[in-house]
Parts: sequence; C-alpha cells; structure tokens
Amino acid sequence: MQQSGGADDIAVGFSHSGNTSAVIDAIQLARKNGARTLAITNYDNSPLAQIADIVLCSTAQGSPLMGENAAARIAQLLAAREQPFIAV
Repeated sequence: MQQSGGADDIAVGFSHSGNTSAVIDAIQLARKNGARTLAITNYDNSPLAQIADIVLCSTAQGSPLMGENAAARIAQLLAAREQPFIAV
C-alpha cells in the first residue's frame, strides 16, 4: 500500500459491522502515517471502533422489510453527507 494520510489529514472509515478488514487495514495505515482517524460504524466495541481516534455510532436498528445492514448504511450516508469533508 502507498502512504496514506499524514499529520494534517483525517482518515474516515465506514463499516456497518466494524469488522471489514480492508477498512481496518486502511485506518491502521493512515494512523501509522500520523493521520487522525474517524470510524463510522454500528458497533462501538468493534475492531474498527477500537483503533479509531473518534467513533460515530449509527446504532441503526433494522426492520423486517429493510434489515439492520441497510438501515445502518442509510444512517452512515446521512452522517457523511452532513460533514464538510471528503471521505476516500
């Protein structure tokens, strides 16, 4: 992986479960390079939440029609839309 982030950067990781290895690896790399890290996840005790500097929990509960994962994604997208940053 190439260098990801630096002291003047913030890395944002989105993961419903907080267990997505690609997201966790990217956040760890950014943190190693000095970036601050932000996790947006549905579980505050997940591996992603444990390594991030800041955690926003969507705590979305599913419905029989939509399911928990879809509800969490909608909540995470709404949170991201309200922030003045670009997530990559």
